[in-house]
Amino acid sequence: MDFKYFLENIRFYGDHVLMLLGYVLGFNIFNWLFFGSILNLLGIRPRHLTGLIGIPLAPILHANLSHFLSNSFPLIFLSLMMIAIDGLQAYYELCIAITLLSGLMIWLFARHAIHIGASALATGMYGWLAITTYYYPSAVNYLIMFVLFFYFGFMIQGVLPNGDRSVSWEGHLFGMISGIIVHFYENNILEFLSKFNIF
Repeated sequence: MDFKYFLENIRFYGDHVLMLLGYVLGFNIFNWLFFGSILNLLGIRPRHLTGLIGIPLAPILHANLSHFLSNSFPLIFLSLMMIAIDGLQAYYELCIAITLLSGLMIWLFARHAIHIGASALATGMYGWLAITTYYYPSAVNYLIMFVLFFYFGFMIQGVLPNGDRSVSWEGHLFGMISGIIVHFYENNILEFLSKFNIF
């Protein structure tokens, strides 16, 4: 990837990514202030039929502002990297695939709890970017990989249990796995999702 093209993509789509996060923040503020966070009960509840609705909703729902911000900063950076590499439409479709696959894994295998937050999506994006930059080397991709491993290295630590039951390490783990799987089946996934004309 050409570095100039990379910077132009970031400059062009930066406002777009911030606007998306603004909508998510607005929804959460509404949930926190007017519903007492009751909508967070719509998160993923493993092996409960009612918990299936949480698969698409979990990345939107957050416990509090601190939880939202801790996910937002990685999401901004990772989103801009993905868009710069694959374009906006592919970014949306890949995020849908990572969300659904990681959510299904959480529902099937995670401990009994209500799993919410965008950390599974963030670690999935991290996994996708790490594998993509490895298989498609360029100066820009090496720069991306350097930033990924040294600035967001904490994501790798988060895939293992750390004793904090308020943190869904399973979401981190299954998100990472999902991102890697999505990378290897990207063409099939994009071809399948394009049939629905979502974007």
